[in-house]
Amino acid sequence: MGARSPFRMAVEPFTGYLYWGDIGPDASIDSATRGPKGYDEINQTRTAGNYGWPYFAANNIAYNDYNFTTGSSGPAFNPNATRNDSPNNTGLLNLPPAQGAFIWYP
Repeated sequence: MGARSPFRMAVEPFTGYLYWGDIGPDASIDSATRGPKGYDEINQTRTAGNYGWPYFAANNIAYNDYNFTTGSSGPAFNPNATRNDSPNNTGLLNLPPAQGAFIWYP
């Protein structure tokens, strides 16, 4: 859960750890009302987890809750207690804590 555009997935044969790259959004600057600039990530997982997207980037840098209808920004999301209250959500409402990226860069 929480992968944006995973590519080049690989399983390390000795440990069984899964690695993948995520391409971040195209924002070139941080925004106080929207959230961080785009970060690309390399992720490692040893177990199932929430890897943040679309609520967090990089090392759990939070995006703001944005209302596309009104164009207004709300508070930043909390990586330890995130709610997916999207009208399009068909899964969990309360998400597991987000895992920061293994490696990230803008």
